[in-house]
Amino acid sequence: MKLRYINLLLTLFVFTTAVSQNINSDYVCLYNFKYTRNDNSSDNEQFILLVDSKSNKSAFLSSTVYSLNSLKKTNPNDYASYSSECPEIVYHNNNKIDVFEDIKEFKYRYIENEKLNWEIMKEKKKIGKVNAQLAKCNAYGRTWYAWFTAEIPLNYGPYKFKGLPGLIVNMYDSEKKLNFTLESYKKKTETYTLPRIKDYTLIGKDKYYKNRFKILTADDGVVLFKTSEERKKWFNGVKRMYRAIVLLDVKYPQE
Repeated sequence: MKLRYINLLLTLFVFTTAVSQNINSDYVCLYNFKYTRNDNSSDNEQFILLVDSKSNKSAFLSSTVYSLNSLKKTNPNDYASYSSECPEIVYHNNNKIDVFEDIKEFKYRYIENEKLNWEIMKEKKKIGKVNAQLAKCNAYGRTWYAWFTAEIPLNYGPYKFKGLPGLIVNMYDSEKKLNFTLESYKKKTETYTLPRIKDYTLIGKDKYYKNRFKILTADDGVVLFKTSEERKKWFNGVKRMYRAIVLLDVKYPQE
């Protein structure tokens, strides 16, 4: 009887984990992301970093995606009209990184295995009210520079970046097309419901980018073409638009 009870508890635990997962953050950080697309147009967007320092977990996502979680349930028609330039949800769970994305009606997840090798440099300066130091790393197909502060002892930052002895307060790539700046940081208890693992298809990162390209450049049978040359011209235009999208990770083939 006791063994059966233990087995039941284990079954319930596994089921609950598969159905939902939450991050119970004790710190909330807001980053402003300024970017220049490949077509030289520029824009900015706000991102949220939720940190559970007690369990060594974090979630990084666009404020748009964060807000849409509730809108998806209350008004799915409005939900469809909003979008983010970088819609991935990056979930750090100790040393594991899960990346989730809804690409139209498809839901994909991949595990990030690239390791960050930071080079901490001598340069120091004051950013806002904190003293910061510069670090550098090559990751995700780019060279990145990050100003971090040991005065905020959280080893996190935007996107998939972590591992420095302090919170990243500013980060940019070597071409200065992508720039994250910490807008606010506060100690705040907040529970956020992460994507349900069972709803997302786990695939390799290479396949994820290939599928992403196919889905976002498909005509879905809506566009009618008179000739194959007409379709080719249309497809080349769609590819140009796809290549203009901001991609934080460009290490893998994009089509």
